[in-house]
Amino acid sequence: MLTLSGRVTETQQVLATQFSFRLRTPDLIIKPAGEAVVGKKMAAKIFFTNPLPRTLKGVVFHVEGLGLQSVRQIAVGDVASRSSVTLTEHFVPTLPGSRKLVASLDCKQLTQVHGVANIDVKEK
Repeated sequence: MLTLSGRVTETQQVLATQFSFRLRTPDLIIKPAGEAVVGKKMAAKIFFTNPLPRTLKGVVFHVEGLGLQSVRQIAVGDVASRSSVTLTEHFVPTLPGSRKLVASLDCKQLTQVHGVANIDVKEK
């Protein structure tokens, strides 16, 4: 929050106003669903809430993860002010071990929105 105040020299009238704004971009929340096993289909939910008082236009998500998912682009379109989007991404892990599923959001009104989920993939 930013508070501004001042005084008019001629009239000694005090003027004050406050502005509330966000200094950092929101995160994407990624929650894996089920057990991660090589060769077995699994899912992850991706959650996003628009924090701005305006509609986000032409929103596109990118999802990828080495050994989990090749790069996938998902066009969502417009996201209204203060509304939420939930995506469910299905994939089949191909490599065992500790993996990261990464998602990012692109649109003109908001940049550098991303999220990461650590997924421990087990052998068959």
